[in-house]
Amino acid sequence: MDICEKKMGKIRLVMVILGTMLVLAGLWERVDAGKTCEIGGKLACITSCKVQCCVTGDCDSNQVCRCTRCDNGPCWP
Repeated sequence: MDICEKKMGKIRLVMVILGTMLVLAGLWERVDAGKTCEIGGKLACITSCKVQCCVTGDCDSNQVCRCTRCDNGPCWP
């Protein structure tokens, strides 16, 4: 295997990694805090709210996560 073939293999690997990261970033944007009730239920909603420094969260009738008491909640890393 010569030098050009090795470089092309590395470039191809980098392109696959970048493409995968792009797809994952797009999926991440689609799953926002409002959809946590549909995906993970109340526990996911509460966890999402605590990460946002809110005391708690609850799912409303439309399965949208609503965070409450965000001014004095603990912040999770």
